[in-house]
Amino acid sequence: MSDPIARLSNAFSKLPGIGEKTAARLTFFVLKQPKEYASELAAALLEVKERVGLCSVYQELATTETQVARD
Repeated sequence: MSDPIARLSNAFSKLPGIGEKTAARLTFFVLKQPKEYASELAAALLEVKERVGLCSVYQELATTETQVARD
């Protein structure tokens, strides 16, 4: 099993514009927050991946199923 701190920091460092130092800062920020914060963050990430896509008509981000072209 991998180190959870290193795993989270590595995940943050894959975001555009986030280097190792910023990833470490974000990791420690999350660690200092209540558990509910991490749950809300995780839920928001999952929801945006599940419900948001590119509108096939206007080529903009959309949340309605009729406007979103799915893969």
